[in-house]
Amino acid sequence: SIERQRAAVRDRVSSADETMFFYTSLNADLIGLAATLPAASSDPDQVKSSTTYLYFLKAKERAGIERATLTAFFSDGYFSPGAFERFSAAVNSGKSI
Repeated sequence: SIERQRAAVRDRVSSADETMFFYTSLNADLIGLAATLPAASSDPDQVKSSTTYLYFLKAKERAGIERATLTAFFSDGYFSPGAFERFSAAVNSGKSI
């Protein structure tokens, strides 16, 4: 649960990688839900608005991954296994918009 994860972060028993995985998975589920909005309407203005919102959420998530990865790097002094790849993927996926 989100309460358990917050407690683990607060008590410093969750690693940066575990925390990032938890929130990235949660956000992916929520973004997936938002991705259903454009198809749920026949109103072109609503479709446009919900599609724009979806792209905004995806960009915000990529920025969050970049920020979290760099925070862990500067805190620890090194990239954990796979962290540099996650960071690079987040940066590069933003270039395609």
